[in-house]
Amino acid sequence: MTVHQAAIELAVQEIGYESVYDYAAEKLRDSLLAEIKISLDAVAVFEKKYGMDYIRFRSQFFELTQFALFEREDDSMDWSAELEQLRLLEKRLAQLLPNAIS
Repeated sequence: MTVHQAAIELAVQEIGYESVYDYAAEKLRDSLLAEIKISLDAVAVFEKKYGMDYIRFRSQFFELTQFALFEREDDSMDWSAELEQLRLLEKRLAQLLPNAIS
């Protein structure tokens, strides 16, 4: 272990962590949870706008005439992308920190 690595290890122990790994794992968990919240908030905006979840939205896509087709298509792509991002973030969190999702 280099002097630099030892200094980092000592610093994280002094602030209450057992190791640099524990510190990094907690910061990674916090970061992933923050990103998940951003995606959940974006999904909630679409759900509020349309009054339904994405599956129902897709099944009723052409019946939602109060919104222009271009707006629905744009929202559909953005909504779908947020849901995919959410799935990826949750999967990453579950793989890296199996006990983090409760």
